Amino acid sequence: MTPEREEDIFDVVILAGFASFMVGRLAYVAFHWADFSLRGLSSVFAAHIYPGVQDSTAFIIFFIAVALLFKRKRVPALSLLAHLSVAICAGMAVLSIGDLFSGTTVGTITSFPLRIKYAGYDGLRHVTGMYGGIYFALSAYLTHKVLMYARQQKHLFGAVVGLVIWLFAFGKVIFLPITETAAYYQTGTEKVFDYVLIGLMQLTGLCMLLYHLKLYLTKLRTK
Repeated sequence: MTPEREEDIFDVVILAGFASFMVGRLAYVAFHWADFSLRGLSSVFAAHIYPGVQDSTAFIIFFIAVALLFKRKRVPALSLLAHLSVAICAGMAVLSIGDLFSGTTVGTITSFPLRIKYAGYDGLRHVTGMYGGIYFALSAYLTHKVLMYARQQKHLFGAVVGLVIWLFAFGKVIFLPITETAAYYQTGTEKVFDYVLIGLMQLTGLCMLLYHLKLYLTKLRTK
């Protein structure tokens, strides 16, 4: 890969990351406008003071932005997205652990043996940040294994991307019901919106996974 092409890839990832954060942040603000309207316009961009990002929206926007920008620069999008997938899962694992220590993610009250007391919250609760960290770390490991095999079979790059999309959505299905925190509090409208996005991501990821596996199996039969 030439240095110019590497620079293009770096630029695309930075731009896509910025776009995903901004759109995710604006989506979160839109769903919580009743609170942000009282704090003033500056609070919209003060994510360090008033945290919150609509992560399902940010996740989707990142993949869409990367695909569109790669297409514009004539870079093979599926291949690059597949290679980014391991880093995305690892990043989600780090963010989940960070949420645990920062207190931005608090679990619901539970009788499950693994539980802790959060400062400012009553009762013993799920350690959702740790659960998420473990889940996405395992997802990164699984994605890495599949990617190593996919590098020998170009038809499987799309399957890797589909797998990561499905894993992210499945993680949301698992952890949303046991998450309760002011920073992540969802309005009724946002919950419906989030679950619709989750359903679409699961369907999209599964379709991509099955489609590219079918291409791969067809290729094997024609050899």
